[in-house]
Amino acid sequence: AAAVTPPGSMRLLVAGRRNAGKSQLVRAMLGGLGGTVDVTPLTADFEGYELRRDGVPLAYVIDSPGVDNQARTTEFVKRAFACDLIIWVIAADSASIGHDRAALDALRERFAATPKRRTPPLIVVASRTDQLVAQWWPPYELEEPSTADEHSMRAALDKLALELSVPPEALVPMRLDTAPAYNLDVLWLRLEALAEEAQRARWVRLLHGAMEKRGWRSAWRQVAGARRIVGRLMRR
Repeated sequence: AAAVTPPGSMRLLVAGRRNAGKSQLVRAMLGGLGGTVDVTPLTADFEGYELRRDGVPLAYVIDSPGVDNQARTTEFVKRAFACDLIIWVIAADSASIGHDRAALDALRERFAATPKRRTPPLIVVASRTDQLVAQWWPPYELEEPSTADEHSMRAALDKLALELSVPPEALVPMRLDTAPAYNLDVLWLRLEALAEEAQRARWVRLLHGAMEKRGWRSAWRQVAGARRIVGRLMRR
């Protein structure tokens, strides 16, 4: 069967602690903020923007408030449960990442408790990577570091990945206060690579939501009816 695109738009949630660079990242991705779009359910603190880019499915990018306490963590998990791809932004030079790890663990626990749902792919944007080197002079070769600054940055990113319990390839080192943002092209490549996985997560989310809304009994009757029709067609 041919692949079918789910109706509507993919939801991409940008989250992290306050002052990590979330809004800077959204501006970099959109090339400047446009008008807010209606992404239900939004509050005054959550802003949604339409993202159109070749290679990435039509998406709503949702910029969120800082996740700095338990109440915000609970709200983050609730919002993320209704999204299809998560970008967590963290300052690479942060002295303490305990709250970041706790928020991501809470997200993992929420999806683990609902095995019928598919966990959305996660990208961790490590902002302020210029603070990890003695002198900012990109580009940096981090796959096979050779200079002292490259080794320093690679070691810091590996440590960050370990402490957040994410694979190193999930991290995208960036600097967001430059124009264009450093490594924005790498972020696009990562998003393109995860687009299919995000769409699968979206299909499951939509199906699960529809079944909850109509009821499992009604959904099963519909499936059973479809099976009978297919059986009659095959006998012909």
